[in-house]
Amino acid sequence: MNIFFLVYYMNRLFSISILVFIYFFVFSPNSLTSLDLINNFQDFEVYQKTFSKEEVYEKIEQMLKKDPEIELWYNIQADRLNVYACPEDKVKDIPEFTLYFGHKEKFKKTFPSLENSHMPLKGLRIAIDPGHIGGNYAKIEEKYVEMSPNREKNIYEPLAFHEGELSVITAKKLAKKLEALGAKVFLTKSNPGEVVYKKKFEEWFQNDISEAIDLMTSYQEDPELKKDEIFWWTNQATSSEIFRLTYNYLDVERRAELINAFKPHVTVSCHYNLGCPYDKDGKSPGTSADYTFFFVPGAFKKGDTKNEAFSKKSLKNARSRYEFIRFIVTDDIEQSIDLAKTAVSYSKQILKSPILNNVNFAKDQCLYNSAGIYHRNLCLNCLVHGPLLYGEPLLQDNYSNAKILASNPDVLIDKVVNIYYRSILDWAESLTQSD
Repeated sequence: MNIFFLVYYMNRLFSISILVFIYFFVFSPNSLTSLDLINNFQDFEVYQKTFSKEEVYEKIEQMLKKDPEIELWYNIQADRLNVYACPEDKVKDIPEFTLYFGHKEKFKKTFPSLENSHMPLKGLRIAIDPGHIGGNYAKIEEKYVEMSPNREKNIYEPLAFHEGELSVITAKKLAKKLEALGAKVFLTKSNPGEVVYKKKFEEWFQNDISEAIDLMTSYQEDPELKKDEIFWWTNQATSSEIFRLTYNYLDVERRAELINAFKPHVTVSCHYNLGCPYDKDGKSPGTSADYTFFFVPGAFKKGDTKNEAFSKKSLKNARSRYEFIRFIVTDDIEQSIDLAKTAVSYSKQILKSPILNNVNFAKDQCLYNSAGIYHRNLCLNCLVHGPLLYGEPLLQDNYSNAKILASNPDVLIDKVVNIYYRSILDWAESLTQSD
């Protein structure tokens, strides 16, 4: 890694707006810190003896278990599910939390009455998270689309745009439409280039990177491999790799804390997809392919020791085990699937681009649910409480889409907003009917 380039680049990064500091100091909820969540397994006592062994087993197998290795942190007995702090505790049978099976009436979440035909979303709290950061961070987070002219593809001039800006525009448009129908909406950020974490990346890198490397490499038990990882982080990792594997997760985790403090009935995470990685010149080669899909929570993995302390993909840390139990006892995943199915239907009508239906898509990361819907244990997916609509509509680097997104993005953005908007309306109506 060229440290001089990194310092130079970081010095040019966009400063955090005062709004983010207001978020941090005003909305920071002590009750939602990771430490408190870790110690609050008693949150699940209300669910004791309400699930059968078969229900728990089926949910874990179909939605939560991506890798068999996570079984080192739990076991299912005839009358209970035990979750353990570490594999050694499983051997000793010292559970961190026990969920007893039974057939008591299930605990039900309450929703506001949505019976006002003029304001059908009145009383509903909706959080919207514009995916990624963008602005001066767009290139370092590898969400910047830059395409050279390609006469064969009818691209006659250079194109450039970034997902962070597209997602903010999408979020603001969606918020306006939802608020017009009575919803109370919370945006995690309002402008491209804003970070939500308490420190800018350059400040964090200068003051905290050594501690971060110590933490990440502590997960590696093999002394030689640990030495190799330390060398990689300190001598070989690029600025982009450091940003994406560490700091980016801190920003996402902070977004999740703000969302959970808002206590939304539903959350929307706005993204746009990419089909191809950068070429050797750091540009987007472009693609003729195009498709849309949605992520839902689940698919816990064995974890990559390189950045497991930040990514939280496995059950090695207590926060992930807390969320693992939450997914078992709540219907957050099921509600997310319902939302995604509705959004898939509207995507077919509105975007008219193919729905990705590949059972082996991202097979090292995802569990296939159904056409266009994939379980994946992304940081936001895991940490946000309640139903989540996480969209990956269209390919930004599709030749036709890229021309529109670079010159007149509202043409496509308005279609995506309409997908989210109509999906939430249908979901809210279903809540009223179920009551």
